[in-house]
Amino acid sequence: MPKKIFILLHLLSKDLRRKSSIAVFILLIVSSFFVSIVIRNLIIYTEADEYWDLQMWPTEIIVHPLGDVEDFPVIEEAIREIEGVKWTVYPAKIYFSGKFRYQNRSYYLELSWCNVEDITFPHPKFIVRGRFFESNYENSVIIESIGEQLLKDIGEYKGIGENKTMLDLGVASLPIVGIITNQLMNGREEAYLGLTNIIAVYAPLGTYLKLYEAISQFNFTERAELKVDFEYAINVKVKEGYNIDIVANRIKSKYPHNVVIETVTEYEKSYHELLVESTLYPTLIAYIFSVFIMIWEIRQKTDEISLLKVFGLRRNDILKFFIARYMMFGIISSILGLALALLLGSLIMFSIPNLYIVYLFFVVMLPIQICIATSLTVISSLPAIIKAYNVSAEKVLRV
Repeated sequence: MPKKIFILLHLLSKDLRRKSSIAVFILLIVSSFFVSIVIRNLIIYTEADEYWDLQMWPTEIIVHPLGDVEDFPVIEEAIREIEGVKWTVYPAKIYFSGKFRYQNRSYYLELSWCNVEDITFPHPKFIVRGRFFESNYENSVIIESIGEQLLKDIGEYKGIGENKTMLDLGVASLPIVGIITNQLMNGREEAYLGLTNIIAVYAPLGTYLKLYEAISQFNFTERAELKVDFEYAINVKVKEGYNIDIVANRIKSKYPHNVVIETVTEYEKSYHELLVESTLYPTLIAYIFSVFIMIWEIRQKTDEISLLKVFGLRRNDILKFFIARYMMFGIISSILGLALALLLGSLIMFSIPNLYIVYLFFVVMLPIQICIATSLTVISSLPAIIKAYNVSAEKVLRV
């Protein structure tokens, strides 16, 4: 038995130096990388997802008008009158371009809204300093933490409160009464500031609508450095007790050719479909390529496998060896593929992953990743394993 193990280990060490084995290994790492993206987005629900859901929470139907921009406010008013519609917001967002210049870079404000009549938004766990909007803070705004960092860096930050930092929006100067942060951004504001030029600003719904009315009538030619753009979409909230799909169909029937409508559920579904197309297909292609290389690899090792059988290794020994080999490939490629996903995600979003990200990847995701990626590796290796199992010792004996 020890002799058999020694022979198999020797074969394995020699095996791993082959170009074909390296090619299979690289393909499996790439496959595992895409598997980790699928797991992260379709299986693992994270605090980042919760943050996104809370941002989307007030809106249940998104209406994208078509045609002339001048008609969009009219469409929004008509939608407001449809049975089952609680409130509408148009436009979805306001962008103040070129608002700040810092270190030879332009930053702009993305003005969004929240409905203070509904539950507190965002969740209190994301608030750094200051509660969200109270009744006496109606004409005020809250910024995300990277906005606070930027104001500090340019020397404009004087703290939060009604008599502290005033954010000049061209038509109004509103106090900053609170600062929120994404859980994944917390403690990485400076790094994130270097990777984005968007400063998110939130205003109560009533204040947001007043600002839009004032901005749409304001002549910004006097302030050439400030450009205002709008996201031409209508956010719709459905009344309690009404079916979202039924209300969406009422809007469609009123404007069958003038609007494109998505419920938030449809939006999430289309996002997941796009995710599957962009990740699942490359994963399958990588595994298919690895199958062909594995089979070709076994053909190149036919003499070696025959010789092993001459030395007394049984078919079951060969079977166990190759299953163990590809399981090892699967486990190692799972870890490396996940590490690659973490590295690329960190390069895109953060300078250094925080503890939450590391916990998510290597405590929550890794066991699932190893099970799925290793299983797929073994399944894709079955044609090669069967071919190795069926190799006969007669060829070597004849020689």
